[in-house]
Amino acid sequence: NYSTVFCYHYNHHNMAAKCFSKSKRDDPENNVLKNVIEEVCMLKLASALRVGPKLFGFGCEILEYEDCLEVQMELCVQIKPGPFDSQELKRDLRENLLKLHSLQIIHHDIKFENACYSPA
Repeated sequence: NYSTVFCYHYNHHNMAAKCFSKSKRDDPENNVLKNVIEEVCMLKLASALRVGPKLFGFGCEILEYEDCLEVQMELCVQIKPGPFDSQELKRDLRENLLKLHSLQIIHHDIKFENACYSPA
């Protein structure tokens, strides 16, 4: 896996930092910058459409460290497998996917581990 998510609290916000490894072992073709830019573009679009986490730039979009590139965003809550407790949540998931599909954006890895929602 070429990315890891870390959770932290900053300025009264629960945050997540997604860190993309710059290791040749994790990314033998050295596409890390391309992958991060694509991820940031998709996150910005999803955030603008209100179907994804809010992004927090702190003056820059991508932070670079010696071993990774990092993107900061709102911490979302993961949806657990099983029957949905809320019809509203089920409706929101369906509407958000339809919104993305209407723009010809297809998520190729839909699963519970990739489904999150903002408690805000």
